[in-house]
Amino acid sequence: MAAVEEKTIEGLDADDEKLILVSEEDGTEFRISRQDALMSNLVKSLLEGDSDADRIPINNVSGDTLDLIVQYLEHHNGVEPQEISAPMPSMEMERCVGDKWDAEYINKMKKKTIYEVILCANYMDIPSLLHLGCAKMATLIKGEILEKMDQIESKGEVLGSKQRAMMLKEHWEHWMGSEGKDLAGDLRAIVFKYYVDAFEWDKTHCHSDWKVTNGNKTITKSLDTGCCSVYSRNMITTKSMSRTRWVLTMRGKKAGRVLVGIVDAEHIESGDTGKALEAQQHHVAVQIADDEHPECVTTEGGMSIGNKKVNWNIGDRLKLEFDLKARQCTVFLNDQLLGRLDEIYHALCDRQLPESFFFALSSDCPGIELETTLFEAW
Repeated sequence: MAAVEEKTIEGLDADDEKLILVSEEDGTEFRISRQDALMSNLVKSLLEGDSDADRIPINNVSGDTLDLIVQYLEHHNGVEPQEISAPMPSMEMERCVGDKWDAEYINKMKKKTIYEVILCANYMDIPSLLHLGCAKMATLIKGEILEKMDQIESKGEVLGSKQRAMMLKEHWEHWMGSEGKDLAGDLRAIVFKYYVDAFEWDKTHCHSDWKVTNGNKTITKSLDTGCCSVYSRNMITTKSMSRTRWVLTMRGKKAGRVLVGIVDAEHIESGDTGKALEAQQHHVAVQIADDEHPECVTTEGGMSIGNKKVNWNIGDRLKLEFDLKARQCTVFLNDQLLGRLDEIYHALCDRQLPESFFFALSSDCPGIELETTLFEAW
């Protein structure tokens, strides 16, 4: 963008409606309409104090960064873009923003440039641009760490929950302090808002026998009234995601069976919390009971998944890992492969796993307690 570029506003005197933003770092000047510039709350407050001002100094910002800021302001022309969902529903910015231009704008920037834009947007108080930069940073952090984990696990090395937690912590800290730009705590919090995948059970779609605690991540069955169910608030969809991992850890146990699975999102409203998952249409689940073969169960019947009898004890972890584009779901118990849920579901029902779904769980075991200890979607 040329620093002297003009923009005519129909019916108004352009000279009266222009401001000059000045990079105090190198003296570069940019002419911009007042309407565009007022997306910056800093500019707005300065003009409220001096309505005749026509030159606005921008401190500690290079001309190159200010050029990018002006491009953003001129594109949006004073109109706030659609808010970005948090946490990010996809690793692809195009699927997370209302204006595809925003995705193209931020995607072409290098990491160092994103930092500079975030810092400048924070200083100039441009909330939508600040959140766009933080959201992009969140996808980059998540993408890098998940790729690294996939590379390690593809070589046959199993990453335990503590190892994964340490890798996430170290990678996060490296990112937040990289390029010599250690973001302030309030900016870190915004990035984390978009980075975190927050799993929650839906209290409004939960049988009264189940008690939801721990930020809606832990579920405990309190009464012995038969097999009843609970559903997640999170919807997983192939339209905006490519992979999902969900890990449930046993925190409290009584004898009985547990069913962990999914319901087709198109039929979530017909899900009956008073029934077991396998008794309902459009559900599929893994059923685990002590000293029995795990089964894939549906209303059409059941079939063993894996060839060994198992026990699910306190501290044990059940993981469902989805390749959403391929409509595949692989099941693990304590990182040991049990089998493919999608293959058995197809054999039983002659259907693929649904495009979009909610997680679901049912049990007839009073006193059983299960915590979601890992949830990733990208």
